[in-house]
Parts: sequence; structure tokens; C-alpha cells
Amino acid sequence: MEVYEAQFTPRWLGVAGDDHTPSVGEWEIYLCENSSFIFYGMEKLINYLPPAKLSALSIPDCSLLYVLDLAQTSKSFTRQSKLDVRKSENMLALEKPVETAMLASLTGIKSLMANQWHCTLAENANRLQVTMKDLLEGGKTTGETVRFLCNPGMRKVAKPEVEEAPPAPPTEGGGQEGEGGETEGEHTEASREEPEAPPVESSQFNMVCYGLPNLMVAQV
Repeated sequence: MEVYEAQFTPRWLGVAGDDHTPSVGEWEIYLCENSSFIFYGMEKLINYLPPAKLSALSIPDCSLLYVLDLAQTSKSFTRQSKLDVRKSENMLALEKPVETAMLASLTGIKSLMANQWHCTLAENANRLQVTMKDLLEGGKTTGETVRFLCNPGMRKVAKPEVEEAPPAPPTEGGGQEGEGGETEGEHTEASREEPEAPPVESSQFNMVCYGLPNLMVAQV
């Protein structure tokens, strides 16, 4: 928020976790009166806004729902387990990621970006930082943003210019090097070797985009 406050987020409204826990009414107000909504927190979003309340909303003006939930620690797992014990099997089924996406689509939301399984706080924080850079600075669409999370190598990176070495002076015998010498072509190929790609991690595929993949965040 502080990074993009001057250019993108001066009109953003919200509640920080150290302020207070929003009531169901506050959740409904923020969803109904904004064109996009971002949740960044522990465990499931549906804990704060029950399925019956979410499905009853009519918010066609909310274009994007960005859900960075399912961050889990030992304390949050214990707290969530105590809550889940009191719920019915049908209620727990509605709180799964895909089912939550279905409920959100009933409200009229055009695009939903959400995690699919639990992750660490560090993974969620990194995901938020990367996606905000793509959505706000890079002007990427929702689909492109999620695609870049899955395959970071797709981002175009400016390659450093390689200075060309001056031509070697001709040697005796028509400019050919002796046995064991390295030809110019071999030297060029060796200098152009690309670094090895980083290992693929399962966390790269955690986020999924439901609905329209062509939404962009416009500066207001």
C-alpha cells in the first residue's frame, strides 16, 4: 500500500488487522460500494462472510475480487479447527476454494483471483508483492498476472548488452588457428549460454483466475 499510495491507492479504503475485526455488515459495505476488493489474511475468507451472506449479495459493479487467504500458522490452524468442528458437512463443503468461487460468481463479480490451498505467510506476502507489481505497475490483465505467477520466465527481462571483442589479428597460414585453438564461433556460443532456470515450486500454481481474464486495473 505504501509503495503505490501516491499513484494508485489514495482512494482505497479498508481495515487493517490491528485495527479491529470487521463485522459482517462492514464486509458487505466494502463489497457493495467498490469496484474491486482485496482480502489479505489468515485462513478462509468465508470465515468472515458466511456463504449465506455472500451468495445473497448483488454486486455487479464489483469487477475484481482478489482473495489472498489460506495463509496458515500453527495458531491459525488450531483456531480454524475449533471453528470447523461446529460446522455441518454441507457448510464445510461450501467453504472449499472452488465452491467459494462459485458463490462469488453468483453475486455478479466479473473476475476472481484466489488461492487454492494453504500456504505460508511468506509465500502469501511474496505473491501479493509480485501481483501488485504486475497489475499496477505493469498494466497486466488478471489472466496475465496469474500466468506469470505460474511461469515467471514469461516476463520479458532486458538482456545486458554484450560487448563484442575486437577481431583477432590474422595468424600465419591464412588466419587459421592451430590445433587445440578455439574458433570465433565456439567462443560466441559459449558467451551466449543462458543461465539455468530456477526450480519449479508448487506455490507458483496456487493462485487461479476465475471469470474474465482480461480485466485491467485503471488509474483513477
